[in-house]
Amino acid sequence: PAEKAMYVDKSKMEFQVQPHLGVSKGEVAKCVLIPGDPDRAKIMSNFLSDKKAIGGKRCFNGFTGRYKGKEISIMPTQMGGPSAAIAVEELIRAGAEYLIRVGTCGAVQKDVEIGDLIIAISAVPEDGTSRSYVNFEPFCPTASFKVINALIRAAELERARYHVGVVRSSDAFYAEDPDTIKKWERRGILAFEMEDAAVFTVAMLRGANAGAIHLVNGNLVKGVQFAPEDELKEGMMRAIRIALEAAFMLS
Repeated sequence: PAEKAMYVDKSKMEFQVQPHLGVSKGEVAKCVLIPGDPDRAKIMSNFLSDKKAIGGKRCFNGFTGRYKGKEISIMPTQMGGPSAAIAVEELIRAGAEYLIRVGTCGAVQKDVEIGDLIIAISAVPEDGTSRSYVNFEPFCPTASFKVINALIRAAELERARYHVGVVRSSDAFYAEDPDTIKKWERRGILAFEMEDAAVFTVAMLRGANAGAIHLVNGNLVKGVQFAPEDELKEGMMRAIRIALEAAFMLS
């Protein structure tokens, strides 16, 4: 007789050690900060006491430690929706309940200045990853109100200049042309980035809470793709402090 097929449901697979991140239950805090850049994760880890390295596979080099006494983890997702989705899936399986993305973005509104911060409430899903999760049906990847609220409260405490609104996530960093930028400017989108839609979608489908705060490092309607790094250092430190304070509130 023919061998009976046994189809894998990847959404329900369980592992003692997550196959891509290399983390296990007990190593990951309830609240995790997820920058894209591994170097940014190292900088963020300097705010933690009693920290230890976690993960380490495929350059997913993370940390768990304490911020003001609360346990918090940090795990870089690297670039783009596919990598971010894998990281979020495995962090949730390892015990994460709240995920805060700390990234950068290119503004597409004239009143959003380089160095400002953007707290995303939702993301236009122009990426392949988030749409794959919902069979390319209409869907609105949305941040958790709990995380949005914590980020706003923390930004107010920091006295930061910030904006709250919708961003656009896409896979192709260098594909934007003037017509694309003008179209989304007219629609009121605050900025372009690459991961929020995937992060929000996975969190929604898996019953977790996600949010995002971005440093504006360029303004695409003012002709600036990248501002000089030295102009952005304090802005990124401000975003990190806000994310940590929000994580403290949620932990």
